[in-house]
Amino acid sequence: MNISPDMVIKVPLKGIAKKLSPKIFKHENNFCVLYGEDAQTGIYGCGISVEDALIDWEHQLNKALSNDVNIKRLIANVNPPENVQHFLETYRSNAKKDNSAYNPKRNF
Repeated sequence: MNISPDMVIKVPLKGIAKKLSPKIFKHENNFCVLYGEDAQTGIYGCGISVEDALIDWEHQLNKALSNDVNIKRLIANVNPPENVQHFLETYRSNAKKDNSAYNPKRNF
C-alpha cells in the first residue's frame, strides 16, 4: 500500500499502538491505521474518525493475536523491529500458559 507523506496524520498513541507505532492516515473519507506494508499481510483498520479507526485496528490486532498461526504470520510478513518481535514472542509464550482468549490450535 503506497501511503504518501501528505496522507499521514501524527497522533499521540498509547498502549499497544504506541509500542507498534502503526501509520495513521486519511484515505478518501476515512481515517485508516496500518501496521505493516499492506492490509492483506499487516494489521489494518478504518473508521470515520481517528478514534474509530484505532478501535477497528485494535479489534483486528486482537484477532491477529488470538492464535499461534496468526502471530507467526504477523512476525514473518511484517518483519517488525526487534523490540516488537520480542514483545510478540513474549506474548505468544505467556498466552500459552494462561487462558487469556488465546488458543494455539485455533486458526480462525
